[in-house]
Amino acid sequence: MEDQNNDNQESTALLPRPYQCEMLEAALEKNTIVCLNTGSGKTFIAVMLIKALQTQIATMSLDQGGKKTFFLVNTVPLVKQQSVVLEKHTTLKIGSYIGADGVDLWKEQKWKREIESHQVLVMTAAILLQILRHGYIRVHHINLLVFDECHRGVGNHDYAQIMRDYVHHENVKYRPVIFGMTASIINGKCAQNKIESKIKALESLMLSRVATTKYQHQLEKYSTKPEESIVFYQQDGADYCVQSIINVLLQYNNGIVSEDELDKISNSIQKDCLSAYEELGYFGLYQIICLLITQHKSIHNIALYDKSKAAVYGQILNKLKKMQAMCEKYHFHSCQYADRHSKLKTLLDNLRKYQITMADDKDHFCGIIFVEKRCIAMTLSHILNNLADYDQSLSTFKCDFVVGHGTGVNSSQVMTNMTYKQQACSIDKFRRHKINLLVATNVIEEGIDVPKCNIVIRYNEIKTFSSYMQSKGRARAQMAHFIMMIDDHGKDEKVRQIRQWAACQDLLQRHCHDREPGHEDDDALTNLQLNLIPPFTIPSTGSKITMSNSISILNWYCSSLPRDIYTPASPIVKIQSLGELYKATITMPSCSPLPESISGRTARSKKVAKMAAAFVVCRELHAIGQLTDNLIPVKYLTTKALQLDDIFMDTDKDDSTEAETNSNQYQRILPEILHDCHPRLLEEVFLYRFQFKPNYQIYNERQFGIITSKQLPEIPPFPIYTPYGESKVSILSCGTELVIQAKEMNQIYQFNRLISQSVFRLHNNSLQFQASDSYSGYLVVPITYKADKIEKFQEATIDYNFISNITNHKEPLISIDLNNLEALKDAVVTRNYGNISGYFEVSAISTDRSPVDYMIGDCDRNFMTYYKEKYNLQIRNLNQPLLRVEHLHRKRDMLQCSKSQKLSSASQIFSNAMQKQLVNTRIHNSKNQVKVIEFIPELCKMSVVPASAWKILACIPSILWRMEGILLADEMAYILQTATVPNFNSNTLLEANSSLTLTILQALTLARARDQFNLERLEFLGDSFLKFAIATYLFQSYTKFHEGQLTTLLSHFVSNDNLCRLGIKLGLPGYIISQKVDHDDAWIPPGYCIKMEDDCMENWCEKFTESSCNSSVKPVQKLRKKSIADVVEALLAASLLQLGEISAYHFITILNAQIKFDQLPDYAIPLDTTKMEQINKIYCSYNLRQVEAVLGYKFNNRILLLSALTHASYNHPQLPIESYQRLEFLGDAILQYVTARDSYHANENYTPADLHDLKEASLQNESLAAITVVYGFHKYLFQMSPSLFSDIHQFLNVIDEDNVCKPNQSIEEKLLAYSKYILKDGEVSVPKPLGDIFESLVGAIYIDCHKSFKLVNDIVLKLLQPQKVMFANGVPRSPVRVLYEKFPSGLCFKKDTTEDSIRKASLELPDGRIFTTIGKNYKHCKKLLCNMALQSLEKEQN
Repeated sequence: MEDQNNDNQESTALLPRPYQCEMLEAALEKNTIVCLNTGSGKTFIAVMLIKALQTQIATMSLDQGGKKTFFLVNTVPLVKQQSVVLEKHTTLKIGSYIGADGVDLWKEQKWKREIESHQVLVMTAAILLQILRHGYIRVHHINLLVFDECHRGVGNHDYAQIMRDYVHHENVKYRPVIFGMTASIINGKCAQNKIESKIKALESLMLSRVATTKYQHQLEKYSTKPEESIVFYQQDGADYCVQSIINVLLQYNNGIVSEDELDKISNSIQKDCLSAYEELGYFGLYQIICLLITQHKSIHNIALYDKSKAAVYGQILNKLKKMQAMCEKYHFHSCQYADRHSKLKTLLDNLRKYQITMADDKDHFCGIIFVEKRCIAMTLSHILNNLADYDQSLSTFKCDFVVGHGTGVNSSQVMTNMTYKQQACSIDKFRRHKINLLVATNVIEEGIDVPKCNIVIRYNEIKTFSSYMQSKGRARAQMAHFIMMIDDHGKDEKVRQIRQWAACQDLLQRHCHDREPGHEDDDALTNLQLNLIPPFTIPSTGSKITMSNSISILNWYCSSLPRDIYTPASPIVKIQSLGELYKATITMPSCSPLPESISGRTARSKKVAKMAAAFVVCRELHAIGQLTDNLIPVKYLTTKALQLDDIFMDTDKDDSTEAETNSNQYQRILPEILHDCHPRLLEEVFLYRFQFKPNYQIYNERQFGIITSKQLPEIPPFPIYTPYGESKVSILSCGTELVIQAKEMNQIYQFNRLISQSVFRLHNNSLQFQASDSYSGYLVVPITYKADKIEKFQEATIDYNFISNITNHKEPLISIDLNNLEALKDAVVTRNYGNISGYFEVSAISTDRSPVDYMIGDCDRNFMTYYKEKYNLQIRNLNQPLLRVEHLHRKRDMLQCSKSQKLSSASQIFSNAMQKQLVNTRIHNSKNQVKVIEFIPELCKMSVVPASAWKILACIPSILWRMEGILLADEMAYILQTATVPNFNSNTLLEANSSLTLTILQALTLARARDQFNLERLEFLGDSFLKFAIATYLFQSYTKFHEGQLTTLLSHFVSNDNLCRLGIKLGLPGYIISQKVDHDDAWIPPGYCIKMEDDCMENWCEKFTESSCNSSVKPVQKLRKKSIADVVEALLAASLLQLGEISAYHFITILNAQIKFDQLPDYAIPLDTTKMEQINKIYCSYNLRQVEAVLGYKFNNRILLLSALTHASYNHPQLPIESYQRLEFLGDAILQYVTARDSYHANENYTPADLHDLKEASLQNESLAAITVVYGFHKYLFQMSPSLFSDIHQFLNVIDEDNVCKPNQSIEEKLLAYSKYILKDGEVSVPKPLGDIFESLVGAIYIDCHKSFKLVNDIVLKLLQPQKVMFANGVPRSPVRVLYEKFPSGLCFKKDTTEDSIRKASLELPDGRIFTTIGKNYKHCKKLLCNMALQSLEKEQN
């Protein structure tokens, strides 16, 4: 509370004063503007009024008729100040809002939550105007509008717009109560005879009456009247020495940087230095130069990453240091010079005088010095602090300064543009008396709560009546002084003006008594012709385009347009004089979808004419969808605002909704052919056998296969990686249809159960054996046939004898019969003691050794002693022979070649296999001694499965897992062909069907499945093609969308969230292979199904998902969103490679039926003959045929060529030619696909990481910039940006200075040299438009040649050929990836905030080393940091 809270913090101080009660009663009776002196407690009246009306702002929602109170202020610091007052003195829910909170970008849902959850909303008027404009709240939802400092509500101020455009148009019955507060009812200059008309105008606008109290004598108790005095000074004249110092800034530029940029900064500094000298003399000039040097040192250090900027600030710094030296030469740094300047001496004399008078009360002194300029505020504060140390007569004063935060003032000192936080810090120190003298601009004239001041000095001339009133009101202490400093030149007129203002103050009091409320039909509302065009209201939201807000909406839209640092964010406005009237014409930036100029109605002033033209442009922008129904530029919203929900996923979710998990469980799909394929009694079944090539004389000892009631499609052969080497497996039909009897079927069931428990090593309690209703249906069987007819598979049959030998035993392991040792010759044994697992093959029976013999390698113990001591086992039969055994391989996953396994030729492997008996029966211990493994038969158990069969059966899980995967892929291949291949006949498979199936299998296999192949290479290609296809679709379908909107839509469509959603919609998760065959949750053996807790099948899925049963193996798999999205892209690539481009486009249409590539409109811009002649003239005069010659392509539509060469800073006169940004968007997607396609086919050994690195190196802006410069495309760029010209010039100079190219080099050699130089360490700063030019030219060619990809592909690869040569010796690896590989535990990157567009970041390695750098963006910083770290590591190694 600005006043009442200052005098006394006790609760008694908050009792209402009589005049406050009087004003409250007036406000409750009718709309009121309270006009009371500063410090009289106006805020307290507002608090009481809010509390009196709080029943209207109960917790009822707006939809149910609830209302809200809005407390509006003019400046940001007042938002916090007033909200704190309301929170302290009310029980209401208070919300405070400023622009720095990012409220400009808040969406409707966010605002509705804020409004509903608060009862009183304190904000700057601009924010309320914005949400009214967007229709987020209506006027009839407001019960009370409080306007702080309401005298500001004149002209086109935000207060005036709220009242004029919204409150005045609301039905009288539903209008809110209006309460205004001010200390000065007049804003600006005002003659006495115009006071009444000014008051009426404000009353009319605010629909209120101005009121003041009749208790003037009580009011004077709380708003002490200061003693006013005027002091005069003589303005010092010009000085030759000063002029020579300042002229240093205008000295010749040495050519390193552009004159324009240097002159701009120099002129700004020159103005500040001249102001400092005029206001503060020689000493002030020296002080501001010192402050500027400090500031520009900081800026120069930040800009070091950019040679051009570093050179600019380096020269400025050198000139400032030279100026400093000249000042010191003339002794301007001496404090004695402070008293040699008349104006500064006058100020110091008054301060010295006041220090003497306040000798007894120094601790409670507070004073303010008001100045006009920010640079003077900072410099004067610095001077006073220096003098306080030097001059005892000023030692009492401790100074700081407060200035505004904006950038509207033309000042070279960024330091003087204080943030709100810095302002609050300085004011807080003033309140707590850490400083007692504040030097400030008019930012604290009104509103902000500061202590009562003993002295207020106006260092500069007072310009307006309100400034006089507000600044004088700060002097509220007892016996305060208000001092006005006036130049004695023309002093009589200035003194007369001050006296007139003093008289106006008394006159205002008389005018403010017993007034009637104003009405909106007064002439004051139309004096700016703001009703020239009626408001355009959007019925769905209530949003309005008005004359008042049209310019702000237009500027906001232009700021949302995609642009680089060289492109202005404002339209071009030309105003034509038509006698007494004016007509404005607006030309939008060339990156806008409105390329043609638009004119508005004529008006009596230039300002109103500009508003009228902006009004028409805003209506047109809304009509073409560039402004939403809430009048928000579509850049700030997602596809929901673009009304494209059906085509693109809406990622604009309500912040309050709970985010979806990144991964979910999905049920795995069994191939359709395996559904219900269980062999049944007395019905025909199909027999298939497994064939191994080569078989290593191991896999031919016995044949195995499967039986199924359905005929399987042809399955292509596939490799497996056995312990003995690679073998290609074929699943072949035996051509025999069998009928199985009941007894035989039971034997087959039992056989599958036994081999699963032993060979397949199934020990999972979550599975149960139920062969008649198993998960996969098929069953494994041994196969036999006549030896002399082995090639005639039709006579093959199930080997029931072998099955009987196995199934005669109920358990998979049996005891060894010592009387039948011959049975051990082809046996698998396992130990029957201890907690030791593992299976061994018996290689020999040592009849010459027994348990009483000493163990080999242990001369101290025999077998009897060893087992007694270690396992407490007593061997009963001391005469039994020993078994020499060897380990059976534990490898379960034979679909992946292990790193240790050598893939040599079959003959080599077979040769090695002949020696396996010797090698495998020995184990090397830690001392490299050969150890022979010997078991005692009595302590072992024997498997019912012979060793020869065991080795083959061990391969079967991998074979069946691959078979199921191929069948799934074959099923998906059929779906794709049916949907994407034109005129596909389901009865006729494509010739390449086998290749298609295997490619799709690759596309369905995730990297985490650890298979011999995965989808990553296909996903790389599919991602590029998808972006290319969608970018083409967007470019041609949405011709009125600019590049930023197209990029947003493209990002939404290719996002993982959207592709995942589309993949789920197609049912892809069930087809995905995400696990290894030996994974516990992966393969379910034949004859088994998942154990159910009850017989209720309808609860089956729920039980799985919620994990209610004790199962760890389920027919579900957990997939991340990205995994599903990657599969979508990989399948797209598979369609592209195997079925062709047309099928790939059809596949995208499958993903979204509304995207139809065969219905895209042709790109065309209708032009009349005159404009075509202009285009041809430009083409000839700029010799653009040379560009065509370099490209090797002649344009049919030359407007595309012009557009591709037009930067957003340039507008072609009278020609609707848009900038290159849309074409750059398309060209970027084309280049990504061209390079991805080329690198994919270039080398099959490239890893996915290699492919990404190669594409990134080829298409990074630096690489494309090298192409542009070498081929000279930049010379034909249409642009109007001096800074862009300067940066390109600087870039070319750097290359020339470093002698990158040698004379007489060919184009290819130059490009190679340029690319190597630019890409080296990423330290060379390259203007982005250089790379954009090449991308836009590629996009223009593609559209001009009617989307002939082959033609564009050939042109691009020809131009990129030198780069391919450079990368031929090795893929350029990303430094970020290289460093991550060196430190797998992770890297710690940190972002630091810096000024302007410069970014600072640091990197900490796991070993504690820290690197810091500065770059143009954080991606650039990250690359630089990784290069620095790698160079440091390389130095250490060397």
